[in-house]
Amino acid sequence: MLPNELIIYSDMDGTLLTSWDLGPIVSKNNMNAIFDFIEAGGLFSIATGRNLKNGPTYLSNLDIKLPMVLVNGALLYDAYHKKVIKKTLISKDFLFESLDFFVSRKDISLVISDVDEVYHVEHPKKYQTPKLDFITNSISIEGIKKLDVLKITFVTYPQERYKIENEIHQFKSIASVILAASSTRFIEVVDSKVNKGDAILEVIQIYNLHERKLVCIGDYLNDVQMLEIADIAAIPQNGLDSLKTPGRLITSHHNEDAIYDLIHQLKTKLFKN
Repeated sequence: MLPNELIIYSDMDGTLLTSWDLGPIVSKNNMNAIFDFIEAGGLFSIATGRNLKNGPTYLSNLDIKLPMVLVNGALLYDAYHKKVIKKTLISKDFLFESLDFFVSRKDISLVISDVDEVYHVEHPKKYQTPKLDFITNSISIEGIKKLDVLKITFVTYPQERYKIENEIHQFKSIASVILAASSTRFIEVVDSKVNKGDAILEVIQIYNLHERKLVCIGDYLNDVQMLEIADIAAIPQNGLDSLKTPGRLITSHHNEDAIYDLIHQLKTKLFKN
């Protein structure tokens, strides 16, 4: 099997990128491995919870022709032609319930993603809510109501996550969305028809890529669907143990060039010289 017979979709945080205390960055080894894979005819892209503001820029030096799956599948973006292929919005009912829930709590921060920006919602009661370890823009509740929202992220404390998830499941509009944890603190919410796996399948259908084998690599619960549809699924060493099922490749830790290791494993196990 040659690179020009493969598609690789990679998660970003916890997979392609180093940890926040190291950047986050795409390591030199990862970048060089992706470059060589693309030069040999492989198709590489990302499937991430990030949006246009904080996803594609990490790969701006690469010739990424395969559309990017952003915002956990709520946004399909063609970086080569710089155009949005498709976006799927959160229902206004769920958005408004989320805002009401946020106002009543001290144990969550609310992060909102549209196509271009990531915002944290200002708490009207000035509560000290959980700290964020990434850059966002501040916005009021009234400002949020005017946006086309693709994703809502509830940020809480690790010991509170399951309790918060259970309470969100009591929302009247819960059937319109799907919840997926992307870390021990983050509960990410998108439209119920959206996930990384279905978005990747849509790209394959639109661009007629059925003859290529699909390789997906990810580390957390919002990667489950894309790992399930992959011909070859891979998990970095730091990924959840529940994802490391028999038959899946295990790569090095995301701080130790997981994508370089994935491509190396594919080359030694599958590629023909």
